[in-house]
Amino acid sequence: MDRKKCVNETVLEFLKNHHTMSLATSRDNDPYAASLFYANYEFTIYFLSNPKSDHSLNLSGNPNVAITINKDYSEWRLIKGLQIKGKVCKVSQEELPTAIKIYSEKYPFVQFIFGDRNFSPMIAGAQFFKVIPERIRLVNNEVAFGYKVEIRI
Repeated sequence: MDRKKCVNETVLEFLKNHHTMSLATSRDNDPYAASLFYANYEFTIYFLSNPKSDHSLNLSGNPNVAITINKDYSEWRLIKGLQIKGKVCKVSQEELPTAIKIYSEKYPFVQFIFGDRNFSPMIAGAQFFKVIPERIRLVNNEVAFGYKVEIRI
């Protein structure tokens, strides 16, 4: 297997096996970070958010984001994670069923929220967004301190 294919598979497996991301946004040169659940299809990352949250408001003026995904480690030599740079947009009405399906498959507990009118107020007004990565760095301190390999999407 060639190196690029191996790295791509490792990144996709990492995305599949983790649940939260730190999303960094900015508005008027003022940075902000939020922890969010995500689900992915290939390298596209979907998340659900309140459109009035700080990070959502930031995205309306600046779609450029940075994301980190990693476990919480207590030993720096074990750190593994992803550093992602990309652009965010709102999920279109046409793509919404796909986003809901992908998100619900990863988080089965939300299926009843999307399908039950009694629970839908919990997410009323929520918006699906998607991140289109431009660059993903796989970090692995088990290989060497600061080791990283980058793929461009």
